[in-house]
Amino acid sequence: MNNKIFILEPRAGLCNQLNCITIGIVLGILYKRDLYFNGFQIDYMNENILTNFDNIIDVSKLKKICKKYNIKILDNIDFTIDDVPILNTNNEIINDTKDIFSYLSLEDNLNIHILNLKNPISTFIPDEHQELYNNIKLNIKFNQKFYKIAKDIKKQYKLDNYCCVHLRMEDDAIDFIEKKMNKDNVELINDIYKQTYIQELERLFNLDLNIYVCTSLCMFENKNNLFYKIIKKKYNLIDKNDIIKNYDLNNDLNNDLNNEHNQRELYGIVDYIIALDSEYFTGCDWSSFSIAIKNNHMHNNKMYNLLNIWNMWS
Repeated sequence: MNNKIFILEPRAGLCNQLNCITIGIVLGILYKRDLYFNGFQIDYMNENILTNFDNIIDVSKLKKICKKYNIKILDNIDFTIDDVPILNTNNEIINDTKDIFSYLSLEDNLNIHILNLKNPISTFIPDEHQELYNNIKLNIKFNQKFYKIAKDIKKQYKLDNYCCVHLRMEDDAIDFIEKKMNKDNVELINDIYKQTYIQELERLFNLDLNIYVCTSLCMFENKNNLFYKIIKKKYNLIDKNDIIKNYDLNNDLNNDLNNEHNQRELYGIVDYIIALDSEYFTGCDWSSFSIAIKNNHMHNNKMYNLLNIWNMWS
């Protein structure tokens, strides 16, 4: 290994991890370091259940991108990650990208041969590197099996010209909104959130297009499952739920871990691919998933709408 190395550990939700990968490559290019990605978290709620990086991402395409900049994606390492220094200050891990850019410029950090950046969580990129970031983000591709599944679902439901709605109403989403708003009445928040989505579905339903829904509702136990069943029937909504369980999305896990509750982000990848192909997308303005699809639609001159839930109380 001639180059110095950055270690990245993608964690949290699907698009948070895609952001980690993108930022890792940008930093590798800027600081001329090879990269090693330590796994991929397959369920937001359990950071201990990981899968191999190449089981999720098309690594061959990433390598082609990095080769242009004379850096490498490493398949294997000959050292123990626990022994690698972590980028930190005052013994606190630095995971905000704005701080990462600042601290990586310090001579002490520049001289460390192998450095673990852990999981950068924000999307801050200096203006002069924004184009590089965008180009890499748009060119990250998934393992081909996910595209096959998405194609099968679109074929079965005759999804050609269709709308897509990111119905982010799972329990963890409602909890996040409640904390963000500093409100105690979660039921009221949930009711207003429901009405916001219903208004949008009414509008889309009148367009006379198929509506595909990206959601984990009714796949796992959630308080809003009944609500989704009702609106699914009323608006003839389409989702992956009845088909997706027929596929082995993560065939490299032990059987005792390979169950539906441990694969939320894998299901999310299929939703992500189908959402990218939609003609019109509706999401929510705080979700990294919705924002990623919106950015892609904006790049491809497609229509989109992000619901501003923070104005629900005004």
